[in-house]
Formats: sequence, structure tokens, C-alpha cells
Amino acid sequence: AREPVGSARGRRPGLPSLPAEFGTGCRCRMMEAAAAWGWLGALSVACVALAGGRQRYAIAPKPAHGVAGQASAELTSFHHNYLALHFLLMLADWLQGTNMYTLYKSYGVDPGLLFMTGFVTSAICSTFLGHWVDKYGRKRGCVAYCVLEVIIQVLEHVRDVRLLLLGRVLGGISTALLFSAFESWLVTAHHARGLPEAALRKTFSLASTLNGVSAVLAGLLARLAFSYGGEIAPFQVSLVITIVCLVWIVTQWEENCAPSSASTGMDLAALASNRRVLALSFVQAGFEGAKYTFVFMWVQTFLNLSKSEARPPIEILFSCLMVALSIGGLVFDLVSCHIQAARHEWIGVFVFCTASFTMVCAGLVTSRMLPVALLTGVVSPSTIIMLSFCLFEACVGVFDPWISTMRSEHVPDRVMATVMTLSRVPLNLLVGIGVHLTENYSLVLVFGICAILHLVCAMVCTTLLLPPSSLRSSAPHAKSH
Repeated sequence: AREPVGSARGRRPGLPSLPAEFGTGCRCRMMEAAAAWGWLGALSVACVALAGGRQRYAIAPKPAHGVAGQASAELTSFHHNYLALHFLLMLADWLQGTNMYTLYKSYGVDPGLLFMTGFVTSAICSTFLGHWVDKYGRKRGCVAYCVLEVIIQVLEHVRDVRLLLLGRVLGGISTALLFSAFESWLVTAHHARGLPEAALRKTFSLASTLNGVSAVLAGLLARLAFSYGGEIAPFQVSLVITIVCLVWIVTQWEENCAPSSASTGMDLAALASNRRVLALSFVQAGFEGAKYTFVFMWVQTFLNLSKSEARPPIEILFSCLMVALSIGGLVFDLVSCHIQAARHEWIGVFVFCTASFTMVCAGLVTSRMLPVALLTGVVSPSTIIMLSFCLFEACVGVFDPWISTMRSEHVPDRVMATVMTLSRVPLNLLVGIGVHLTENYSLVLVFGICAILHLVCAMVCTTLLLPPSSLRSSAPHAKSH
């Protein structure tokens, strides 16, 4: 269910290309490795500066007293343990994505068929896997994920398309577990320890930042591994890391399950009438559906900007986007510390509107609707595209900890994994639609659809800003909250 980092599927007929008036210099500048390294350096400096600002301007925690004071060391140890494991998990996951497409092409099989198999499997399994995780244990769900990943990475060594399809089926299951079991374990264990909610929000922010760092490191490791062992080498490195994570979970984590007396059916029936939970599920599916569709478009967009058929420095450009993702996580930490928890919904509205703006900019450049004088003068089209893509990835970096924080506040622990996996059913359907659109229609149309979807998410998110009474409340009553 993962799309590789550099999914450059070659030029397709019907895709828009920029007119000759843009000029050779404008079209080639971003394709040069030196320019790409310049972007990476600038973004890295910004990331380091934000990290320093986070330490300097973040609100210091109030002095702990009594039990809270005794729990301070436990809180630090608990969250550092989780973040270290999360970093290794995401590193192993990114290592598979970097060379998956090229590995399948070297085997002579259709990558699109394998990817769609994973997405469809994930959508089907999401209808029941979350309930299984809540009922039988989040730790067991995490262990099951690691075991499945070990099997998948072994199957990747085989050129038989039937075994590769089996691996993608297992990959769909493991993806549903990755994005439900681990977060639900963290939230439940955090609440069981009576730790402060602000610490959980900070953990989500750091997890988003570390996700970007792990992606950059995965690209470097994959490049090094490829130089020694070919396309399969990054999977072998990922296999070792996954085994380490499996041992870590088995030996270090305790089990937590939903109470045996809890009725998941009744809980879900009650949540189905909770507009906040429904809105959160919708915006998660909408934003992430557009996000994964973007994954299928960004490489092709840079290819269209290239003057020749020469391959752009995809690995460096990918690293730029992942540094921007880390910047987003730091921004969330800084912003969330300075606004009331009751106003965190506004962060989501801002993220969705900004993401829509970035898709509009990318679509206008790709469609040649921006003035040629602007693009060939002060700012080149490739610069606008790069700025738009980096800003979008920063939005992703803010969104990930934001949605996790909102879930921890509004979704009961006993059905956390169930709600998370059910939200992935429409998400995977949207991804399937997005893949179909990118394969058969122009990028301009797909950028436009993504922009509209982000705006719809912003409108839905505004329902979270109203008091939890009813949407039929009048405007004056709503403002009095």
C-alpha cells in the first residue's frame, strides 16, 4: 500500500507541458543538482532555526507537585521510548518505499497492479482490523505489524508475481495496523498513566518531525545500500530494522486492551451521532486521500518542467520535501503551545486552506494560466512549483500531529483503533480514485480536484469550532461558547 518515492513512470501523452516561452534557463534551473542542493540547504537551515526557536519560545511546563512531580521521569522515559521506536519504524517503512517501484520494474511486473492490490486490501481490512486491535490488544497489533513486514520483505526477494501479490495483500493489512495500532497504544498507555495531555500533543509533534528526518535518512541509506546490493538492498536493511523493532516491542511494551465489558457496537453507534468524530474522520480521509494522490503526481510534475528527457535529481528533491515535513511538525509544536486547546480546530482550518492554495498554484503553473512574464521574470515556474510542494508538505507536517491530538481529545480510548481504521476505508477509496485520475487525466484536473477537496475539508472542520450542542444552534448562541 506504499507508493515509492521516485515513482517516475515516464512521460505520458496528454500531460501538459510548459510553453517554449518559459525559456531554457527557467525550465532547467530546478533540474540541476546544484539548485536542488541549494533548496535542501535553505530548508535545513530553516528547520534548525525553528528547532532552536522551539526550545527558546515554547511555554515552559509548570512546576510539578506531588504525584505529578514523581511522574516526570516516567513521562520522559515513556515518550522517549515511543519516539525512538517510531523513528525506527518509519525509517524501515521509508526504506521500502524508495526502491519499490524500480524493484518491481526490474522484475518485469506491473507496479500499478501491485500498488492497487495493497490499497484495496487495506480498505477491506480496515473494516474489522481496528476492532480486533482494540479487543485483543494494541501491543499484539504492533507485533502483528512487525511480523507481517518481515514476511513481506522476504517475499520481495522473489520474482514470482503471485508471491509479490501476496506480499501486497499482506502489505495492505500491515498498513492498516501501522496507522492504528501504534497510535492507539500510545494514547491508551499515556492516559492509563495519568500523564498530562500537553505532553501527548508534544509527542505527536515530535513524531511528525522525526518522520521527515527518517525519510531523509532513508533516502541516503537506500542510495548507499543500492550502490552495494542493487534494488533489493534497501529492503534487506529495512528487514533488519523491523526485526529490531519487533524485539523492542515484545520486551519493552506492556499490553493494553479495551475493557472486556465495553460494547464496541454501542460505542460506535454513539460516536456515529457525534458530529466532531464524524468531522474528524471525514477530514482525515479527505486530506490524506489528496496527500497520497499528490505522491503520484509530484515526480511527473518535475518531469514536465524538464527541458529534456534527463532525469531530475528526484532523491534530492524528495529530501527537500521531507525537510519541509519536519518543519511542519515544529510549527505545530510552536503554535499549539500558544493557543488554547479549545481553539486547536482553527489550526486544521488554516492547514486545509493553505493546502488548497498550494494545489491551485501548482495547477496554474502546469496549465500555463499564470502570466508568462511573471514566470520568466522574477520567479521561474519551477520555483513556484517547488515552493508550493514544500508548503504543502509543511501542511502535512502540521496535519499529522493535529489530527492525532484531536483524536486523543474526542475519541474514547476503548475504540481508538476501531475509529482510526474505519476512517481509512474512504481514504483508500479516495486513493484508488486518485490513482485512476493521475493515470488517465491531466495533472491540471487532478490538482484542481485536490484543491477542492482541501476546501471541503476546511468547511467540514469549521463544524468542530461550534459548541457540541447542535448545528441548528443560531449564530449568536454559537459565538457565546
